[in-house]
Amino acid sequence: VMASMYAVWHGPEGLKRIARRVALQARMLAGAAKAGGLKLRHTAFFDTICVEVPEADALVAKALEAGFNLRRVDAKAVAIALDETV
Repeated sequence: VMASMYAVWHGPEGLKRIARRVALQARMLAGAAKAGGLKLRHTAFFDTICVEVPEADALVAKALEAGFNLRRVDAKAVAIALDETV
């Protein structure tokens, strides 16, 4: 019900606008990660990037302290998901 009301509220054009913005932000984040010397696990993505890092557990803990919620993929990778609130 919640998802359907979200779609009705924003409408087709609003959903497209949100999707384009989120995808752009993910591309920008991926570019910044690569510019910072990190490697992406996947070249195709929409709203979530997976970044290889030296120590995923430490990064996830530091990010949480700073108010960011990253997902630990494995010991050497984290996933960062973006949405319309970013």
